[in-house]
Amino acid sequence: MPSGLRARVVTALLLAAAVIFILFWLPPGVAVLAVMIVVAAGAWEWAGLAGLPSSGARLGYTAAVGVATALAWACTETVPARIAFLWMTAGWWLVALAWLAVAPAR
Repeated sequence: MPSGLRARVVTALLLAAAVIFILFWLPPGVAVLAVMIVVAAGAWEWAGLAGLPSSGARLGYTAAVGVATALAWACTETVPARIAFLWMTAGWWLVALAWLAVAPAR
């Protein structure tokens, strides 16, 4: 196995073990914090892919996503609230799909 692939496989196995440990053996708040960190890292990368020009703009986008994630978590403490939130997110994905289907190609 090439060394680059070996490093990726080892990294994936270590991250999988960390996720399993966090989800099953640590308090739920720690799992939520871990997910929020991953979401924030993804938002930072997405801001760069979206072409935000400065680190400040990327940080602002990342902070906005972090606040939205924290609010979503805080607003979905009950089962009916979670179901409503999931329906809203499913609706958003349908709107986004329709938007992409009718948007002109660039």
